[in-house]
Amino acid sequence: MSQAGIDKASQPENLAIILCDHLLCELKAAQSAMLLLRKYAVDEQSSDTLLQWLQLFENFAYKKITNIDTLKGQIDTVAKIRALIIFPNDLINARQYECF
Repeated sequence: MSQAGIDKASQPENLAIILCDHLLCELKAAQSAMLLLRKYAVDEQSSDTLLQWLQLFENFAYKKITNIDTLKGQIDTVAKIRALIIFPNDLINARQYECF
């Protein structure tokens, strides 16, 4: 990106656009991670819990049916996700070369 592009993006009036773009990028990453977690690491009940958590962000980003206040307090979810994982590290290590 050119310096002019950086300067333009850095202007306060463009902050909402930059933050929205970042939210969409993070949401896509979270959706990919959730797919893998749901497929390989959690049981059905935990899978439903993960989908419900992600739904708040999808509603905000795609459907515009929630607002930023709805998302407050939802960011500390990493510990909740770790608690849902049902298999030990040795199983993860055993699967790491399965695709080769």
